[in-house]
Amino acid sequence: MKILFIILLGTLIISCQEASKKEESFKDYLLETGIESNSITISQLSMSETGSVWDEEPTELSSITIDYPFSNLFDGRIDTCFVFRNPYLEWFSIDMFFTKPILIDRIRIFNGYGKSLELYKANTMFKNLDCSLSLWKNKYVFYNDSYGFIHFEKKMDFITINVTNTTNIYNHVSFSFYEYIVQDHKFNDVCISEIEFWYKDHKYNIVNLAEIEAKIPYGTADKWSRKYIYANDSKTN
Repeated sequence: MKILFIILLGTLIISCQEASKKEESFKDYLLETGIESNSITISQLSMSETGSVWDEEPTELSSITIDYPFSNLFDGRIDTCFVFRNPYLEWFSIDMFFTKPILIDRIRIFNGYGKSLELYKANTMFKNLDCSLSLWKNKYVFYNDSYGFIHFEKKMDFITINVTNTTNIYNHVSFSFYEYIVQDHKFNDVCISEIEFWYKDHKYNIVNLAEIEAKIPYGTADKWSRKYIYANDSKTN
């Protein structure tokens, strides 16, 4: 019995030492990068989609358009929106890395076009969402927190994703939108008006949206999927 106790105690000590080393490495990472209190700089961005088989090879058809650009998601206004115009679109993902890690306690999303009740009902919106938040360094994931199977209701309002681990910091977020809510069938546009990141009643602002917009190749397409990538010189992963 005493031998078993000694073995268990030794295992516990080793585990504590390994945890301590990881914690020290984590603290070094925090000191190296720092945490911005109210701003986000996106260092890497990718958007990809999948859809049904095309009847013909598309030329200029693209699911995203400069008329309703990516930056509309983060402009603080629900009377603007980000639009997907692929009538065969089944799934769309947005993947972002931040230059520095941030604390997040909730994410708010306005699904659909919030400019007016008429436009909200006239346009299509996504039905479901998977979301994940993680911390990366040198292609190593410290941790990943997932929030899956979030269902959007037909409600002209924000939905809130309450982040469980509010002491974790994150430099990566991924959104996967899929399936549709079709309302009045007037337009095929699939709309999202706003995405917001919050911590302790303060909303983050993305400060390099103009730079990102200048590099997104709107109006290009290929047969099966599209992927638009932005990356600056700051390496986060």
